[in-house]
Amino acid sequence: MFFEPPPAQEESTRPPKPGLPAWYAPPAEEMGAVMTSGLVLARTPDIVITLPTIQAFRTGCLMNVDIAMRRHTMSAAERLVPYWPDSAQGE
Repeated sequence: MFFEPPPAQEESTRPPKPGLPAWYAPPAEEMGAVMTSGLVLARTPDIVITLPTIQAFRTGCLMNVDIAMRRHTMSAAERLVPYWPDSAQGE
């Protein structure tokens, strides 16, 4: 052989990596209960942010957030001003 085989390595004594917490994602074997909320989180003349549905599981919940805005009425910086006022200064 052109190269020598690498030396045999000892078994790693590191513990296994921990798994993800139960709340990280919905359980694979559970469908959850869907509830409609119709909650409006924020509204301006050009943008509306809503929380239309919540899906509840035994380990937590999954919230759907919808953002709708009028096209071509504002620049990207102007869209953020009501929520992050410092964005108007380019920070």
